[in-house]
Amino acid sequence: MILVLPSFINVEATRIYKDKQGQCHIAMKFTGGSKEYCEKMSNEDFMTFRNGDLTKEEVIAKYHKSLI
Repeated sequence: MILVLPSFINVEATRIYKDKQGQCHIAMKFTGGSKEYCEKMSNEDFMTFRNGDLTKEEVIAKYHKSLI
C-alpha cells in the first residue's frame, strides 16, 4: 500500500537520517508549530528513500499518518 501526503499539509522541515547507533528516523515539523515529531523508520524504507524509489511525501505519510 502506498500512502501520500495530502496537499493541504504544510510541512516546514523534514529530516530523514540515521543516528550514531544505526537506527533510521524521520522527523517532521509542521509550519507554524514549535514541536518536531520524530518516528523510527525501517532500514528498508530508509534505503528505498535514499535510492529515490520512495518520495519524502510517501515516507511522511507512512510514518506520520496519525498526525495528518
